[in-house]
Amino acid sequence: MKLQGVPSWALAEIWQIVAPLVDAACHRSSGRFTADILRAACERADMQLWIAKDEEGIGAVMITEVFTYPTGLKVCSVIVLTGRYWRRWIGLLADLEAWARGQGCTMIQAQARPGWERVLGWKRPHVMIEKCLATAAM
Repeated sequence: MKLQGVPSWALAEIWQIVAPLVDAACHRSSGRFTADILRAACERADMQLWIAKDEEGIGAVMITEVFTYPTGLKVCSVIVLTGRYWRRWIGLLADLEAWARGQGCTMIQAQARPGWERVLGWKRPHVMIEKCLATAAM
């Protein structure tokens, strides 16, 4: 399996394949993202689409965003990380780390479900918790 960045000009042909995975991830984002918003950001090259692919097809999809905090810290943020048979492609994240270093990033971060902390071996410096006020009982 190989991790491949999808250039914005090739997005149209790949998107129809990855859209169901991206859409499912967006449904778990508590309204932060939609698949259409992420696609548009990738088309503008504001975000990056990555696929893990082998002879059986696409096994994983990732969307990243590189940004700089006001302090100057440049970060590669994983917005979406989803797929099947994660043990087959999880080691490919080393390729993402190398790419991020090449972009000048000194950190990779992600907002993810708790299970990813254990799988990736990343540390949890903070926890994001949330309460949806639109549906909360008064």
